Amino acid sequence: MKIPTGWSKVRLGDKCNTFSGGTPSRGNPNFFGPGIPWIKSGELNDGEIFSTEESLTDEGIKQSATQIVAPGTNLIALYGATAGVVGRARIRAAINQAILAVIPNDGDIVPDFLQFLLQRVGFETAKLSQGAQPNLNAGIIQDRIILLPPSNEQLRIAVVLQTWTDSIRKAEKHLTLTENLRRGLMQQLLTGAIRVPMEE
Repeated sequence: MKIPTGWSKVRLGDKCNTFSGGTPSRGNPNFFGPGIPWIKSGELNDGEIFSTEESLTDEGIKQSATQIVAPGTNLIALYGATAGVVGRARIRAAINQAILAVIPNDGDIVPDFLQFLLQRVGFETAKLSQGAQPNLNAGIIQDRIILLPPSNEQLRIAVVLQTWTDSIRKAEKHLTLTENLRRGLMQQLLTGAIRVPMEE
């Protein structure tokens, strides 16, 4: 495939730093409680992460392999049912061992563009798994060869893709609302709570 003018072919690991997190011992209740939000891989399904189900205390963070990510960090689930799913931390938070944080190490990759790039990596990995549960690791992500446009073009690409993503989410929300209304109407009609007028 011909590389577009101004683009470069690079190894993702040469442009990004990666690290995963950890989980404190569940046997110590002092590790869990009010403190810093703790992101688990299942929460990446929400896409944008503004809150978490659990939080870790300072002691829990010190006594585990968890790592802290800054707001805006791109995250990808490594294994299990969510392998390949990409999310974006919108808060300062800790991550567990099933999540890989991917952070540009210079200005060559725009974080908004990286988010969609990682989604493609996750999709392609799941596709290659041929029905088996896909598994990722830091090495697989780092060794991916990508085509990298100039940063200004990355921004334009990210804007286009985000516009389509927002449209899909709105359509899905509308579809869910419509389905809920249909189920409610079904309940009313099939129990006689609402009667269909008879033609005279």
